Amino acid sequence: MIPLLRKYRHYLFRHKTAIFWGMVCVLFTNVFGTAKPWVMKYAIDDMEKALNWHQIVYFALFIVALALVQGVFRFFQRQTLIGASRKAEFLLRSDFIAHLQKLPAKFFDQNSSGDLMARASSDVEAVRMAYGPGVMYTVDTVFVTIFSLIMMFRLSWKLTVTALAVFPLVSVTVYILGKITFKKHTEAQESYSRMNTFTQENLSGVRVVKSFTLENQHQQRFSALSDDYLLKNMGLVKAQAFFLPILYFLLGIGIIIVLLLGGEGIIAGELSLGDFAAFMAYLMMLAWPMIAIGWVVNIIQRAEASMKRIDKILQTAPDIVDAVQPVDFSTLKPTIEFRDLDFAFGERGEVLHHIDLALKPGASLGIVGALGSGKSALVRLIPRLYPPPAEKLFIGGIPVENISLQSLRKGIAFVPQDAFLFSDKIRDNITFSADCSEGELLSAAAAAELMGDIEEFPDKLDTVVGERGLTLSGGQKQRVTLARALLKKAPILILDDCLTAVDASTEARILEKLKTVFRGKTVIVVSHRISAVSHLDNIIVLEDGRIVESGKHQELLKLKGVYYRLYRKQLLEMELERV
Repeated sequence: MIPLLRKYRHYLFRHKTAIFWGMVCVLFTNVFGTAKPWVMKYAIDDMEKALNWHQIVYFALFIVALALVQGVFRFFQRQTLIGASRKAEFLLRSDFIAHLQKLPAKFFDQNSSGDLMARASSDVEAVRMAYGPGVMYTVDTVFVTIFSLIMMFRLSWKLTVTALAVFPLVSVTVYILGKITFKKHTEAQESYSRMNTFTQENLSGVRVVKSFTLENQHQQRFSALSDDYLLKNMGLVKAQAFFLPILYFLLGIGIIIVLLLGGEGIIAGELSLGDFAAFMAYLMMLAWPMIAIGWVVNIIQRAEASMKRIDKILQTAPDIVDAVQPVDFSTLKPTIEFRDLDFAFGERGEVLHHIDLALKPGASLGIVGALGSGKSALVRLIPRLYPPPAEKLFIGGIPVENISLQSLRKGIAFVPQDAFLFSDKIRDNITFSADCSEGELLSAAAAAELMGDIEEFPDKLDTVVGERGLTLSGGQKQRVTLARALLKKAPILILDDCLTAVDASTEARILEKLKTVFRGKTVIVVSHRISAVSHLDNIIVLEDGRIVESGKHQELLKLKGVYYRLYRKQLLEMELERV
């Protein structure tokens, strides 16, 4: 194996028992396979002396029996070794997906889902081919070569040395074409990722494509990507196509030389006809290793190229990890405190500046501000969806980075702006992360003002919503995600502008019901609507990532600053809507 495949060989070697018995089967497969030409040698030599029908039947049955036993061992050889590679594939893919789950949100901001899907599917399959057929045929080739050469040297060392004269040329050919295959396969996989990404995005956004009548343009772009993938694959096919012709050509040269020298040996009495027939049979058996070498090199080079793509993801270290001795969130009071916090998204510059903020257990906070003022960035730091600066954000008096990540997120119910639903029943979308009774489910749905809509659905709670909830309206999707969060019953509840698609009257009814839900919880509500935060204990106004105003609703109105202007603007909009 080459570096990366060797590095990850533990996925295969976890199944040592299967590999051991598979190797045993490979050994006996070749022992019985090698015995057949030797039996044929005795059969031909005996028939030269005296042609006997009973001897012909005896030797024929003997060879058939050897072939049958060889076939049985070959069956178990494939079952055990290919089966082990399938299990290795399962473990590698599982670890790959598990690693993706640990990576921060910014990783997914920079990497397309289509590319990640290609790595998790076709690249992992290429690695599986190296760990299964690649390993099996490599070992099979070694045994065939060793056994055949031993028998060939016993028959005639001169012919054997002559036949092996072409092997250095084979090695050079394999080396050169192997490097070419590695490069071509990498290019093909990268092209496949681009095509896969475009397909995934095009299917997800098919309604946008249709609404703008861009079907033809997208079809042309897909055709261009598909043509590029075909071109890259054809380059790979051409490189692979050189293997067999060259190997057969070199083998043919060896056979011609052996025929000439072997014929002279028979004439000179140095070889019997049976010896020569057996030698040719063993030489033809060596044709398989020569063919297998090219095939295995192709497999391994393609797998190494794919493993390089997989390794790039696996070597991406998550920047949000637990401390050495993390504190369990359940032991803490749900207080939230920001201490002079600054935060930046990578190279985009700071989006939050000098945030000082404290929220007591059971208190509620509203956050308002213009688009891009940093509202969502602020609340996403609390469950560590993005890593906050060290010792700037505290929960229960403990720096958030010292709290167990799993327990932290378990203790926070977060409703994001983007309402994501799975292609499943409404019931399963609401109970996504909670075990609950039917009554608790209905209570959460009622608090989210969802029951009226559910009653109109054909299968009520068992209605399947389709991919990303496409059969629901924007407001319905937001209310499903709200019900999901309410059902979690976490001590901290964060609503990140999650009612933007809900009309004002429905929002008012939801907010009235949420007053009961908020009791005993530490609540943060992000909203562009003043009506959503006016009843909360405290309100802050963000502008360009800074807290410019803070206080209760009436206090902020008296300041006649940013909050007041936003309030007046929304009152005017409401008046215009009534007109």
